Amino acid sequence: MDYSKKSKEELIKEIAFLQKKEENVSLVLYNIGEMFYRISFDKKGKRNIDFVSPQVERVLGLTAQEYIDNNGVIFPSTQDCRYVETIEKLIE
Repeated sequence: MDYSKKSKEELIKEIAFLQKKEENVSLVLYNIGEMFYRISFDKKGKRNIDFVSPQVERVLGLTAQEYIDNNGVIFPSTQDCRYVETIEKLIE
């Protein structure tokens, strides 16, 4: 979109519209009961976590930053597994 051809008033209205849209998305995003995330892949096929909802902490016991730092690997090592008993029950 060529913003150079828009008037200052049009740009202000568009910014206000986008801010309201972002507020609405955030309202849903942070109040939904489920965890969700967005991933992308680089040219070599490496997975990157672009976003993870704060519900990850309730669902997996990891902060959003921990999940991102581990690139979506829930338990990088067995020492990091916080719910070993729960996982063992699920496997049974």
